[in-house]
Order: sequence, then C-alpha cells, then structure tokens
Amino acid sequence: MKKWLLILVMIVLVSCGTESGERENEVEKVEAYTVEAFDDEPGHYTKVNSQIVIYGPEDDRKVEAKLIEDFYDENWNFIKSHVTHSKVEFEEDQVKTLDEPQTILLPEEADFSLGEDSSELEGEDREKVNEHILKTINDHMN
Repeated sequence: MKKWLLILVMIVLVSCGTESGERENEVEKVEAYTVEAFDDEPGHYTKVNSQIVIYGPEDDRKVEAKLIEDFYDENWNFIKSHVTHSKVEFEEDQVKTLDEPQTILLPEEADFSLGEDSSELEGEDREKVNEHILKTINDHMN
C-alpha cells in the first residue's frame, strides 16, 4: 500500500520533469531524501534513493520505480535496508532485504525542523545516484 502511495505521489511530481526520449514520452526523476518513517515501516526514519520512470503514450502510461530504503530507529541506529523494484508488469514488488546501509549522498542525520529533507537531483549527483541505484538493483535482484 505504501509503495503504491509513493508511486502515485511520484507520478504527480514527475509530471513536471523533462523527457529523456529513450522510451516514448519517458520522464525520469532521481531523488535522494530522508523522511520520518510511515507507521507500517520499521524504525523512525527512512533514507531513500529513488529512480521513478514514467513512459508510454499518454493513453497508456506505465510507471517503473527503483528504490533503496535504509531504515533507522529514533537514535539513528541502522535497522535494515530494502532494495525495491516495482513495475506495472510485475504481479508484486520485488524486494530484497539487506543488513547494511545502501543509500548514498544523504547526511548521517536529517534536521526535520524545516520539514522534509528532500531533493530531486541534477547533474553529477543525479548521475551518481542513478548509477548507484541501477548497480544495487542488478547486484541484489539478479
């Protein structure tokens, strides 16, 4: 349920993105952010590296999401990591649980006094996180 909510939120956000042209009408968004965990997630905080791709003709849009999520308790002690590949064609999300932190380009602890620590990445940081996500998915899902 949480993954579908995240995907729907990303669809709205990605609609403001730029087209990359690899697939018909493709829009890709790469992010690195830290949020307080949802009630159904382990821990208190979640660090996320994500790649969301929306593609296809306007009357048949498809979404593919690749996520790396590191879960931490209220004292920022690492709990576990999830590597997730979600695609419309999959019957259910493919998820692998790992015992070491996997996210990159995020501070050790986030300051939520100003709201969420969230950012869509550009340039070199975008490429670095995107490559890291693809490598992590390939290393742990295949």
